Amino acid sequence: MDIFAAIFAGLGLFFVGVKLIGSNIKQLGGRRFRKVLARATANPFSAASLGMAAGALTQSTNAVTFISINAVAAGLVPLRRILPVIVWANVGTSLLVLLAALNIHLLVLMLLGFIGLLYYFEVDRSDRFRHVVAALLGVGLLFLGLDLIRTGAGSMREVEEIRAAIGYASGSFVLAFLAGLVVTLAAQSSATVTMVAVAMAEAGLFEFDMTMMIVYGAGVGSGLSVWLMAMNLAGASKQIAVLQTITKCTGALVLVPLFAVGQATDWPAIRMLLDMITPVAHEKIAWLYLIYQLVSALIMSLALGPVFRIVERLYPETLEESLAKPRFIHSGGEVEVETGLLLVEREQQRLAGYLCDAVDWLREDTAAQRAGMNPPRLLLQAVPAIGEEISRFLSDLIDTAPPREAMERLTAMRTGQDTLNEMAVEIAKLVDAFDGTASADALEPAYASMVESLHLVLMIMREELETRDAFQRESLLLMTADRSDMMDSMRRQLMRGDQSLSKGEQERLFAVTIAFEHSIWLIRRYVTLVGAG
Repeated sequence: MDIFAAIFAGLGLFFVGVKLIGSNIKQLGGRRFRKVLARATANPFSAASLGMAAGALTQSTNAVTFISINAVAAGLVPLRRILPVIVWANVGTSLLVLLAALNIHLLVLMLLGFIGLLYYFEVDRSDRFRHVVAALLGVGLLFLGLDLIRTGAGSMREVEEIRAAIGYASGSFVLAFLAGLVVTLAAQSSATVTMVAVAMAEAGLFEFDMTMMIVYGAGVGSGLSVWLMAMNLAGASKQIAVLQTITKCTGALVLVPLFAVGQATDWPAIRMLLDMITPVAHEKIAWLYLIYQLVSALIMSLALGPVFRIVERLYPETLEESLAKPRFIHSGGEVEVETGLLLVEREQQRLAGYLCDAVDWLREDTAAQRAGMNPPRLLLQAVPAIGEEISRFLSDLIDTAPPREAMERLTAMRTGQDTLNEMAVEIAKLVDAFDGTASADALEPAYASMVESLHLVLMIMREELETRDAFQRESLLLMTADRSDMMDSMRRQLMRGDQSLSKGEQERLFAVTIAFEHSIWLIRRYVTLVGAG
């Protein structure tokens, strides 16, 4: 139980680490970090080098895979440019097997100690470094979890039941392959299983050919472990995980048939190659692991385009990802300030359309058409997601020290983006309070009237942003003038008009009217900031 508890705790720390990395890596999307990442993935060769380095440093393709998923989700690097990193990270993990003396445990402890010092000296409270420190903590916990898994897996060879199972499998290549696969699923590391197999071979538990099959099974098991850990993913994240699974299994698709041919013809090509590299048995296993990873990476690199297109068709982009993806601004390359302003205007026009469509969902007139409309909550969640990209893009433009007039426009648009984000919050409150379905509430006609009014104002705002029509802008400012006294009077009248309102209905009344009033005020604020262009 100690062994399996260590593996279970290791998995828990691994997931906590992945969560911490994912929640903080989005905040590391500044100009310098994006430039470094863009340069590192600029071409397949540099991206492959980055993947091998990441695999060697983390000693876990699972870690590299999920960090890459978070980087793509954060918009730090395009999906297609991260693919070589995923494929070649497997080769980097060979370092652990080739350098078996490497003490990962000590490195993990040193990393956690260093992170502890950062927290002790309150570096985590710095605006500049707090997300870096939190991301490092995630990396430290991730590594600690992997270390616990490896420690538990390494102790498996001392368990009598596992030794008996290995002894039973030693008489069958198929069972040896399955043993490598199953143990890797438990240990979450094909490199660890390979080292355990080396130790078993040195102890005389396995013949060399059986050990080869364990290594091949471990490769497939590692791919399946990525698949299982990504079961709840979808869209681009699922595509990355599936690609990694395919990559890990590709080596077995080539080397296992080659092994079978060698057994049938008494011409074992891989065994002969290993004999040429080294005469030492355990070194042969280490080199076999490297050959497996190289074969997988080379084949996948040659077939990456067609394979990924198939994966894209099988696991298409989700509606949530599509809605939350910027269409005009981008993180790579330099953009002139005037061009950048035009691109931001186009993005904010899209967001204004999202807000209008979200309110349109609540209208009684569209009840029969909702099956073909985007759900309001997805639209409203996409506004701050795209807003983060817009704010970073505007900050990058501000860092270029533009002329005064352009600086004022950039600042106004950044404040305007914050206003759009607030609108999404207020409209979300309306969605929560009034989902467009019929109810017995006596105030339902009043609610419907507010929804219609808000939808009309948002439609005019969207048209004004597209046409820059002065008459529309003046009309919009007139429509959104301060009506707080009128709203207070309306709330009192509605309360007096129906004394039978329950506490829940009273709370709903205040939630709807306040959200409506604040939304109208925010529309006026946004138009005042950026409506004039």
